[in-house]
Amino acid sequence: MKFNPITCPKCGELATGTVDLLIGIALFDIDPDTGEAEYEGRTDIWWDGQQSDQDSQGRYFLTCEHGHEWPAEMQG
Repeated sequence: MKFNPITCPKCGELATGTVDLLIGIALFDIDPDTGEAEYEGRTDIWWDGQQSDQDSQGRYFLTCEHGHEWPAEMQG
C-alpha cells in the first residue's frame, strides 16, 4: 500500500496506521426479577468486521504517533 500524503501535515511524522472502525457488543447482565440491564464492564469486538475509516471521497484516515489524523489517498 502507498498513501499520499504519508506524513502528518501537523507535525511531519510518518503515519503509523489507519483509523479503523470496529463493531463491538457491549455485554450486560439482566436481573430476572426486574428486567433491568446492567453493563457487565466489557465489550466483545468483532474483529472480522474491522474496516479502515474513509471519507466521502474514498480517502483513508491516517494517524501518526502523536494522534493527529488526516485524509490520504491510496495509490497503486
